[in-house]
Amino acid sequence: MKRFNFFSILFISIFILTIGCNSSKSKRPVTKISIEKLSNKTLEYGKNVKVNLNYQSKASELNKIEFYIDNQLFKTVKEKENTLEIEAKNLLPGNHTLKTIASTTKGKKGTNYKTFMVVSDIVPKEGTFELIETLTHNTENFTQGFEFYKGKLYEGTGNYNESKLVIYNPDNKKIFKEKDIEKTYFGEGITIFNNKLYQLTYKAQKVLVYDAETLERINEFNFDSKEGWGLTHNEEHLIMSDGSHKLFFIDPETFKTVYTINVTTNKNVIQRINELEYVDGYIYANVWLTQTIIKIEASTGRVITAYNMNDLIKDMNSYHTDVLNGIAYNPENELFYLTGKYYPSTFKVKFSE
Repeated sequence: MKRFNFFSILFISIFILTIGCNSSKSKRPVTKISIEKLSNKTLEYGKNVKVNLNYQSKASELNKIEFYIDNQLFKTVKEKENTLEIEAKNLLPGNHTLKTIASTTKGKKGTNYKTFMVVSDIVPKEGTFELIETLTHNTENFTQGFEFYKGKLYEGTGNYNESKLVIYNPDNKKIFKEKDIEKTYFGEGITIFNNKLYQLTYKAQKVLVYDAETLERINEFNFDSKEGWGLTHNEEHLIMSDGSHKLFFIDPETFKTVYTINVTTNKNVIQRINELEYVDGYIYANVWLTQTIIKIEASTGRVITAYNMNDLIKDMNSYHTDVLNGIAYNPENELFYLTGKYYPSTFKVKFSE
């Protein structure tokens, strides 16, 4: 739902690790450890970074230093070494924590932490699109979810007292099924997996589950994120956005998160990821309060392409519309169907790199 925002972040600078000696009055550290400063102040995906070890005490006093990344031990140093190399190729883009635990032969220990960020090594391309056809869209629909299933278009809408599900033919507007959602729920993203339709709610921390053909409610689950935004799926997992820079890969049987990825460019994470559509290993996403659609590599979270849709939707400003929101891929004609909240139009589009 919200704004396309690139921050200036990532600091990998000086990291000090100190440990007290035997004497309660002595503050002399056992070691001084620093991460080398990179010229562009970022750690790129797939590249390495050196950790410099500068010993401040007698070598005989050092027992070992343990290095952890995200609480996973990756190296133990027992003898004096000048540098230690972190292999960033084993780290997905996003925030990470380096923890060091140093100990002396006399049993003293010291622990310190340093957070750092791995960003994408890819500069996103400026993609292009071709408008194939413009269809009419129901201007009463505050579109939150958009997906094709068995040749029919499924749309989920939002707002309290207005949320609903509708199954229809976008070409002739024939409605096959329609279902209103309880007034207490604000509908969000939808997706269909194994003939079940999953519908997120905005702030209720629930996902509602229906039979995809009858729209009969068959289950519901709670989720941990404070808000539900977009929803799609790959061959194994549901994929959810919550308005942050994270995408959650979820077990469809329990709606428990299996793992997460971070959506990043070569500069920063992208916040406010909204409506989602998974196609052939990539996730296409609206970014709230922008007219941009991004193409995300689903295995890493790296943004591959950014599409500026201003030329497509410039006439929407003359209507009572909200933001661009709604991406549905139709495998029958290999086209994307795009719309927005209260939009009068749905656009058939072909994307190009």
